[in-house]
Amino acid sequence: MFKKNKKQILICDFSASLKYTHHLQYIRSNIMFINRNYRSVFIGVILPIASEISSDELKPADFTRKLLLPIFHFPHTKISSSFTWITFFWRKLGQLISKINPRIYLNLSVFFVTPYFIFNRANLIVFPSVCAQSLKLIEILEFFHVKKSIHIHFTNTSEIRNPYSTIKNCEKFISKSNEFQSVDIVISFEAQTLLDSYSWLNYKNNFYLAHPPSTSNSLSSTPRSLFFGKTDDINILVMGRVTDPGRDSLIFKSLREFQNMFRKIDKLKECQFKFSITANDYSQFGGPRNFNSFEIIQLGNKINYLDLINLLNTATVIVLPYNPFIYNKNNSGMLLISSDLQIPIITCEQAVFSDEVHNYKLGKLFDYEKSFAEALIHALVNISTFDFKGFYDYREQQNQEVFRYLNFTS
Repeated sequence: MFKKNKKQILICDFSASLKYTHHLQYIRSNIMFINRNYRSVFIGVILPIASEISSDELKPADFTRKLLLPIFHFPHTKISSSFTWITFFWRKLGQLISKINPRIYLNLSVFFVTPYFIFNRANLIVFPSVCAQSLKLIEILEFFHVKKSIHIHFTNTSEIRNPYSTIKNCEKFISKSNEFQSVDIVISFEAQTLLDSYSWLNYKNNFYLAHPPSTSNSLSSTPRSLFFGKTDDINILVMGRVTDPGRDSLIFKSLREFQNMFRKIDKLKECQFKFSITANDYSQFGGPRNFNSFEIIQLGNKINYLDLINLLNTATVIVLPYNPFIYNKNNSGMLLISSDLQIPIITCEQAVFSDEVHNYKLGKLFDYEKSFAEALIHALVNISTFDFKGFYDYREQQNQEVFRYLNFTS
């Protein structure tokens, strides 16, 4: 897997099974960051054996190795590969072991399916998201006195991935890691609220705020296409969590207001608008009786990463009607993607990432309890004022700090 006489970084994500999650985005962003900053480094990627993520989707990584046999998948993890009666049997046995004793299941999955030599040869191991198997592997490396540098990234879901990675388990691991002698760890968090919640456990000064790096190799100081003419087609994506309370009614109300407002604006009144929407209930968006001034397109609630990128590349603006009461702690993967693609976003006030949207000129904010129509119009009228280079550099510097802490050089 690895080449001699070359620094080696291993990106390992034990739970990266679905393309519908942010796992693919985070793995790709780490690959791109390493290639930008450490060009002579060899990169390896380890994924579950039945992961939907393919080698082609992880280029330019040099190698992708799929790991973990079917018995050792999380019981709640979807597997897309075909089953024989043998794999079905092992799958059921794994679920049974998990129900009887999750700790035994966890130990088996790491001890017997993780080839020691793969991890031993890497100079640095990066875990772009955390699950119980990630933490167990690190404990094993420390137990066997393996000298290793490790970067662990805690995402929004690290604390709640059932049935093993509860916040209690994370706290136990972090406390234990303060005593590690062989494994040198840096832990990064993608939101200040996550960092603050664990700060009392930090005895080694090895915690960092670090968003996943950009999936773009560079951002021009002149954004891609922040301009449109009076008769152009304007594509607006309305994305985000369809289950947020009050979301559908907020979108419906905002579109009605936008329909009444945009024809009064000289720059917008002759434009052709198309809204592509993810919603929980599409019935209220469906007919020309409600919206006769623009086209409404219904999107599926699950869009894999590469299809999402293709969709975003057609967008003028993206609306993220997140409920701030839910996103007052969590960061948004969609915010990172849209800034990489230099697409202005319209999102709620009081979310944990709202200050970044405002400070780095990534978009406009609105009151979730009112409407996003005014913020959307303001963004379209002033679309040439948005700038994404500062946020790109900010994320790049955060991750460079992590590597400096680990004294990693190519």
